[in-house]
This record gives sequence, C-alpha cells and structure tokens, in this order.
Amino acid sequence: MAAFSIKVGFLKYQYIFGISILFGTTLSVLSWPCPNLCTCDENKGLVNCTDRQLTEFPANVSSYTTILHLGINKLENISWKNFENLGLLTELNIKRNNLQEITDAPFRQLRNLTKLVLRHNGLRTLSSDCFSGLTSLKTLSLSYNNLATFPENLRTHTPNLKFLWLISNEITVIRPESVNLPKLTRLTLGTNQIHTIESGTFQNNSRLVFLDFRNNMLSSITYEFMLQSLGNLKHLDLSENNIWNISDKAFIYLKKLETLKLDYNPFYSLPCNIFNDVVSLNQLTLRQKTMEGTAVSGMTCTDVWSQVIKRLYAIEQMRNNGQLIDGDRPVTISDSSLNI
Repeated sequence: MAAFSIKVGFLKYQYIFGISILFGTTLSVLSWPCPNLCTCDENKGLVNCTDRQLTEFPANVSSYTTILHLGINKLENISWKNFENLGLLTELNIKRNNLQEITDAPFRQLRNLTKLVLRHNGLRTLSSDCFSGLTSLKTLSLSYNNLATFPENLRTHTPNLKFLWLISNEITVIRPESVNLPKLTRLTLGTNQIHTIESGTFQNNSRLVFLDFRNNMLSSITYEFMLQSLGNLKHLDLSENNIWNISDKAFIYLKKLETLKLDYNPFYSLPCNIFNDVVSLNQLTLRQKTMEGTAVSGMTCTDVWSQVIKRLYAIEQMRNNGQLIDGDRPVTISDSSLNI
C-alpha cells in the first residue's frame, strides 16, 4: 500500500491532485481551503471576500490564489505577513476599507502583482517603501484618499507602471521625481489642490497619452510645462482650474493631441495662434459663462480670434448636419452660451 500526492501549478490556474493507491488507483481533486465568509473559484484562482465586514485579514487564503478581493470591509492594517505565502497574486483589491496609513512594505513579496487597488481608504501616509517589490505592477489606484504628497520611490519600486490614478486627494505640488516613470501611459490627478508643476516634471514621460489635471489650482500653462517629451499625448484635461494665462507656445509640442479640455477657467484672453500646432485636434471644449467675451477681450487679435471661434462653431454645425468640410478637422465646441 502506498499513498502520495502530486502538486501541479500554473501561474493563472492552480490545481491540487491527490492520488491514492489502495487495491487499485483512484484520482480525486482536492478542494481549496476557502476562508470563512468568502467565496472561491479554483478555476480562476479567485478568492472573493468583498463586503463581509472583515476587521482582520482572512485566514487560510490558499497560496495558489492569483486574484484576491478584500474591498468594502473594515480592515485598518495590512502587513507583509498577510501576503508572505501569496506570491502568485496578480490582482489585489483592498478598496473601501479603513487603511489610514501603510507604514511598512506589505507588498514586498508580490513580484507577480500587476494590479493594486487602494482607493476610498482615507489614506494619509504611505511609507517610502510602501510599494517595494512590485516590479510587475502596471495599474495602481490610489484615488479618493487624503494623500498630501505624491507616493515616493515609484520609479524604483514600480518600474513597469503604466496606469496611475490619484483622483481626489490633497496633492499640491508635482515634481520631476514624482512622475519619473518611463512606461507610464495614463496619469489621472483630477480634484486635488495642485498649484505647482515644477519645470522638467514630464521629461521622462514620452509614452504618456492621457493626462488629467481637472479641478485643481493651476494658474498658468507654458511650454516649459508641456515639454517635447509629451509629444505622444492624446488627451489633456485642464478644465476647472484657475488658469488665466496660456502662452502662445504652450501646446507647440502636442502634435498628436486629439482632445483638449479647457472648460471653466478665468481666461482674460487667449493668443490668436494657440491651437496652430495642435494639428490632430478633434475635440476642443471651452465652456465658459461668457465664451465669446472671454476668448477675445483685451486682445490685439480680436478679429482673428472671432473668426476662429466662428469657424469651429461652423464646423460643429456642419458635422451635425452630416456634411464634411474639405481640408478641415472637425473640432467640437460644446458651450450652450456661445452666441455668434
């Protein structure tokens, strides 16, 4: 009589086979140990503990888990000990808990993790080593927290990061070391308190295609901000700031920009040639309470800008009628107060 077991592991799907030989051969598939109050799907490598009123990290999470959902609970702390046997994780969601600070490096053994969600936690403090070990991470969501500064050492700890969400925090300044992430393609910083973007901030972001600064406190936009390295940018949202000045060369390098949002900023004037270099533009929004007056008042090129506004408005009207204008790019002016 002999008894033995064989463990066969795959990165995405994990199975445990037990083979018993007793007067013949019998094959049985052993079940995962699933934590109390959670549901598990062995085929997907999923442990789902969402909305279970958990106050502590669940016990007995299988080491073969690849997706772990802990959202909408009452966790106040996480530690590296919680994840020491979970090195196969590729996705971790801890949204809507009570994690006000992360003081150690809890994810340091999760070298296969590609997605981490920490939004809606009230986070105020992240240690400088918070994201240590996350060398495969591509998506990081930190939105709807209380972070006053940009997370530190992202370049060192998350060199492959592509998508970064920091909506609705309390960040005030963006520095070059903050976004020194060469593989970053999407950066969302809407609804913070950002008033300063230091010179050279985006010098290492040549892959960035989506940049969102809506609802902040920016006051001036110049070409020093929109560097040549942003030449692949396709979407730029600067709406709902305090922008009163945009230099005539501000968008000179944005040849691939398709969507530009400048709504609800206190412009006194805009340069005549501000959009000359944005040759791929197909959506422009300039919603204002007094659109025409804002665009042209106090300018030496009133006639030029007046014609620009009329032209864009006419293109929109003709596109709505299903007609095309040879040689023109369709540009959307969406503003109910525009009366020309």
